[in-house]
Amino acid sequence: MNEIKKELGKRIAEIRKSKKLNQEEFKELIGAPTVQMISGWENGHSFPSVNYLIIIAKKLDTSLDYLLLGLENKAIDKDIKTYKDVGIYVYQLTIAKLFDIQYISQNPYNPNEKVTLSSENSHVVDFVKEYFAIKGAFKTLGSELYNQALINLFNKYDFPIKKNK
Repeated sequence: MNEIKKELGKRIAEIRKSKKLNQEEFKELIGAPTVQMISGWENGHSFPSVNYLIIIAKKLDTSLDYLLLGLENKAIDKDIKTYKDVGIYVYQLTIAKLFDIQYISQNPYNPNEKVTLSSENSHVVDFVKEYFAIKGAFKTLGSELYNQALINLFNKYDFPIKKNK
C-alpha cells in the first residue's frame, strides 16, 4: 500500500510543478485545509480522499487514470464537452457491440419513457457488478481501501476488447 501512496504522491507533485504551482498555491486551488496535507500526499505518507482526487484531476487537467494508475490515457472528460460528444461515445460503444440501446415505452403519451443502455458482454457486465459492489462498500472500506479496490478493479480489466462480428 505504501508504494501506491508514494507513486500517487510523485504524480501529484510532478503535475503540480508542471503547472508552476507551489504547495500553498496548490492548496488554495483545490481547497485543501493545510499545506501539510499536500506535503503528506506528495511524500506518500497519506492518501487523498476520493473527493480530493476528483478535484485534483479537474483542477490540474489530468485524468484519474493517470493519477491513480500512472496510465497516460486521455481523460474522457476532456473530450466530452457537448451532448454530441456523449452521443458519439454511446454510438461507438454500440458499434463495438459492447452495449445495446433499448427504448422502453408502455404508452406513447407517457412522459416517463425510458431509454436503457445494456450489455451482454460478460466482461462489461462483470465489471459493472464489481464496480457497484465496491461503490456500495465505500463507507465500510474507508477511502484508502476504496481507492485500492478501484485500482485493483481497473487493473483486473486492463486487457484488449475482442470485438464481436
